[in-house]
Amino acid sequence: MRIVDGDRMNTNDVHARLAAALSSAQSGNLTETVQTLQTTLEALEDDRRELLTTTQAAEALGIGSINTVKSWVKTGYLTGVMRGTRTLIPRSEIERIHDSERTQRIRVAERYHDLSADLGGDEPLSQDELDALDAGRPGTLPWEREPAQRRPA
Repeated sequence: MRIVDGDRMNTNDVHARLAAALSSAQSGNLTETVQTLQTTLEALEDDRRELLTTTQAAEALGIGSINTVKSWVKTGYLTGVMRGTRTLIPRSEIERIHDSERTQRIRVAERYHDLSADLGGDEPLSQDELDALDAGRPGTLPWEREPAQRRPA
C-alpha cells in the first residue's frame, strides 16, 4: 500500500475508510458499506498499478543502487515495464519483494559498506603504525630471507 503524501491514499486514509465502512455496517446500512469498501479497494488497486522509476523503486526498497533494481529486472527477479528506454517498476512488485531475504541482504551489505567507509582513510600510515604492523607480522618476508632460506624457483 502506498504510504506517501499527495493525492494518493496513505495508511490513515485506508484506516478512516475502513472505520467508516464498519460504522455503516454496524448501523445496518449495507449499501453504504459496500460502496465504501468498493471505493477503498479501487483506490488501493490504483496504488498497486502505479509505476515507479528505478530510482523511486530503489528508495522504496531501502537500497541505494538503481543498478541492483535494473539487474533484478534483467534476471527476472523483479518484473519491470519498458516505456521507451526507461524501466518502470509496478508498486505491486516493490510490495512483493520489499521484505524478501534477498532485499534484506542487500540492505545489510550496504549498511556494512557504509560503516566500512570510515575505516582507513586518505592519510598514509605513520611510521609508528607501519612498525606496529611489521612487528605483528609472523615470519620473515621473502625478500628479507637469507639465501639458504629461499625456495628454489
